Amino acid sequence: MSHNTKVYRPQGGDSLEVAPGGAINVADGGAVRGGTVVQSFVGSATVAQVNAGLELIPGVAGRSIRPLLIRLVFAGTAAGATDIRISDTNSSPVDAVTVAVAAANGSTVTTAGAAAANVTYGAGLLAALTAGEGVQIRKTGGTLTGTTSVGVLVLYEVI
Repeated sequence: MSHNTKVYRPQGGDSLEVAPGGAINVADGGAVRGGTVVQSFVGSATVAQVNAGLELIPGVAGRSIRPLLIRLVFAGTAAGATDIRISDTNSSPVDAVTVAVAAANGSTVTTAGAAAANVTYGAGLLAALTAGEGVQIRKTGGTLTGTTSVGVLVLYEVI
């Protein structure tokens, strides 16, 4: 049987079929009933962006983001700053993970949820961040130098 649409309900079926090239998109504020959907952010931030604070995931009005897994990969050995953090975008940010500069080097992949020296898991990991706020990468202390960029993976739910 051929179908003209890429997302369809088979005749008499109680499920949706997604054909090659099809997708189901959940709009901001939309929901999938029966549970939450794990979403992902994959990208990178330059040193200048980390120094300024870069929003990675925009906030959703009236909803909270719950980070489930965070992975950071540093291109080069970081220096200058005290640490690099994944936090919410509130004016008093809730941290999900803090990586001391001593652990921020090109030979280390830092994964929140796995034991590692110089990595601290904050109140925001596996918990709801501030409602309506996004997720950012930022630094504390002096100016971040040394590394050229930070690769970032965040698995999260909007709850």
